[in-house]
Amino acid sequence: MKKWLALIALGVLLGCAKEMPQKPHYETNFGEECAADCEKDYSECLASNIRPDFLVMSTRKKACENYIRDCYQLCEKKEKQRSAAPNQ
Repeated sequence: MKKWLALIALGVLLGCAKEMPQKPHYETNFGEECAADCEKDYSECLASNIRPDFLVMSTRKKACENYIRDCYQLCEKKEKQRSAAPNQ
């Protein structure tokens, strides 16, 4: 029983020690500003006492990590779309 508790405690500690997902390199100021907004939202997500829908089935940290990863991907996509659009 003690071994199981030790393994669970170790798993929790290793899970909590994970860093925030790595920010991609952006080519434009728009991409950098978008990523900064993602990081702000990530911090608010971790600090929040509210449990939004995306937290119901997972831990807060995991859900917030998924959120920032998706947010970074969306920033990359928006940056590419803005780069491809003709300047007006």
